[in-house]
Amino acid sequence: MGKTSLGRTGAFLLPPAVTALINDGMELGIANDIIFNETNSKHKGGAVGSLTDGIIMRQNFYRVALIPVLKPELYKTNS
Repeated sequence: MGKTSLGRTGAFLLPPAVTALINDGMELGIANDIIFNETNSKHKGGAVGSLTDGIIMRQNFYRVALIPVLKPELYKTNS
């Protein structure tokens, strides 16, 4: 192990009802649970999972960070 990498999640629009709750100070996971009538969604598919009916899951966003670990020869620097 001992390897690090960098990834970035995708960006998507939240429904206005979720955004309103967040703007009032609520955490996204709680707001998502309220609007989608779910429990602990942030530890499951996240908001994107709720919005896509499970087609895209929160965990999938972070897998791209593995690319430099899986193909290190493509990311070598001469420094």
